[in-house]
Amino acid sequence: MIVLCATINSCTFFNKEEIQFEIINNSDFALKNVKVSTSEKLTTQKFDSIEPKENIVDFLSMKNNTQDGSYTIEFTRINNNKEENKYGYYTNGTPLEDSIKFNIQNDTIIVEFN
Repeated sequence: MIVLCATINSCTFFNKEEIQFEIINNSDFALKNVKVSTSEKLTTQKFDSIEPKENIVDFLSMKNNTQDGSYTIEFTRINNNKEENKYGYYTNGTPLEDSIKFNIQNDTIIVEFN
């Protein structure tokens, strides 16, 4: 009985409805039309511009997500070079981590999950 209660409580305790993310622009140019979403595209956080050396911290709601998927970051670099990248994994609409950090460099993106 105790094991059953502990199992039920742990499942509901870890059922998170959002994930925190941070975008750090360590490139030499502004990022335009920045979007962070899940692969289900049910909720998208949008930012018109993130300037060099600027950090943004926000939350992505996953309340309506029900499937397995990944996290997507889209943005436009200088000269209208558009990037769309997918990272990480969530299961049954629930994030496995507490936060994501997108560290944008001139030629790459470094992603950390905590």
